[in-house]
Amino acid sequence: MIGAKKRGTEGDFGPCKRSPGPCTWSSTATTWVEVSYPAHARAAENRLNIEGIAPGAHQVVVTGFSTGSNGVVRVYDVRDPRHPVQLSTVQAEKRGDGYTLHFWDASLTDSSYFLSTEATLTRPLAIEPDQPSNWHSGGHTYDYIAIVHFSLREAIQPLLDHRAAEGLRVAEVNVQDIYDEFGDGRVDPEAIRSFLAYAYHNWNQGEAPPEYVLLVGDGHYDFTGVSGTTLPNLIPPYLVHVDPWLGETAADNRYVSVDGPDDYLPEMHIGRIPARNAADVTAVVDKIIAYETAAPGGEWQKRVVFVADDFANPAGDFHRLSDQVRLGWLPPAYDDRTIYYRKHYATGDEMRTAIKGAFDDGALLLQWVGGRRTTNGLPCGRRTTNGLP
Repeated sequence: MIGAKKRGTEGDFGPCKRSPGPCTWSSTATTWVEVSYPAHARAAENRLNIEGIAPGAHQVVVTGFSTGSNGVVRVYDVRDPRHPVQLSTVQAEKRGDGYTLHFWDASLTDSSYFLSTEATLTRPLAIEPDQPSNWHSGGHTYDYIAIVHFSLREAIQPLLDHRAAEGLRVAEVNVQDIYDEFGDGRVDPEAIRSFLAYAYHNWNQGEAPPEYVLLVGDGHYDFTGVSGTTLPNLIPPYLVHVDPWLGETAADNRYVSVDGPDDYLPEMHIGRIPARNAADVTAVVDKIIAYETAAPGGEWQKRVVFVADDFANPAGDFHRLSDQVRLGWLPPAYDDRTIYYRKHYATGDEMRTAIKGAFDDGALLLQWVGGRRTTNGLPCGRRTTNGLP
């Protein structure tokens, strides 16, 4: 029997490049795989997990333990993994270049045993005391939820105080507490989404649910570290399979799309300060508070800049998508400006110069609609390996 957690989709994404007709595909990314199979009870690297022993009392014989073990092997009853019981009636017999172990399996249901020498027992990297939390409770009343990595708590506090002074009820939540209460202690974006879904549907009983969510800390798509990345992962992004070429990509918006697994529309406003250290947080917080308390006036407050990638792109007509917002939703009092690739500017260098100019002139909002590449940035060349313009 193989058990796996499937993460992926099937879909029709238009014509294939090498064949006529629609390009239909499917993908599966496993989080883990468990395999149970009948086999002789022989240890591998001085360890063995045994499950599914036939009903009734049996003498269990296990071979394959090396001479280096000196026959000292621990046997645990792990029917309840949270409360393993070490067996005391275990006999070791020297045979050839190894040891054979004998122990009795009582007439129990769902028997499961783990055997290991002292040297091959897995040791934790660290043991830290837990500060109990109680976020999985409907008694909380908050408008603004800040999910914070513990290393950034002091740096974000001035912003949380600023929000509280505006009249918002602010909850500062250690992301580790979310993992503990909603993810069995594992670093898992689903735990964060489960927490936010619970808060939205159960907090503020008799009142409006929470409105705002702030994530404080940078994240990386490889939050399990399988790629060997050394980039910080303080708060992982929520990954969604939204692109037929790149596959999964970060979509924090789905953290607050909490009306079921197929919900794509957010129920709360969400933002992130993608900081790697406290100094980064302080710099952003100082700018936010200064902007909200003493922002200089000027025509820039009525200026909105729309930047778009190519109009003839396999992923869509980005000019048209940008114009849907510009012409359909922007109030007429605002001055809208467009910087469209292959309409106003023909090269990436021209686009970069135009975006720099718009940024330096000042604008209330600069919107980008388009795609990106994982190596040298956006297709129109707005971003390169040398950084943003």
